[in-house]
Amino acid sequence: MNNKQRYHFEDFTIQTYREVLESVRHLRSADFTEDDIGQGDMLWRHDVDIDMDRAVTMAKMESEVGIRATYFILLRSEFYNLLEPRQMESVREIISLGHNIGLHFDARAYNIRSESDLEPPLASEKRFLEENLEH
Repeated sequence: MNNKQRYHFEDFTIQTYREVLESVRHLRSADFTEDDIGQGDMLWRHDVDIDMDRAVTMAKMESEVGIRATYFILLRSEFYNLLEPRQMESVREIISLGHNIGLHFDARAYNIRSESDLEPPLASEKRFLEENLEH
């Protein structure tokens, strides 16, 4: 049995996602910065690896039902470029809908040989997001 058969990828549609959102709208959306996440709270997160437009669509649906999520975005993606104004505007739209943005750091983009090698590129990408999302 392959993964397509095992996980029924064809069931993962915008419509079924909306149904999932409706079924959990009564739960409290917790935030990754919270210290006390209780039973019945939900952490809703997305790694935006491929499609920023789809992320905006999902963010709108979540906002409509009162769910707050965190969207982890890549600075280095072969599918979208945050240096393009339209892409950065999409990130700002997600924020305006009440969601949070986190950095989805891809260490493979750098010549990382040790844990200490992580700090400079991680700090640089974090700074880029902070400087560009303050507006």
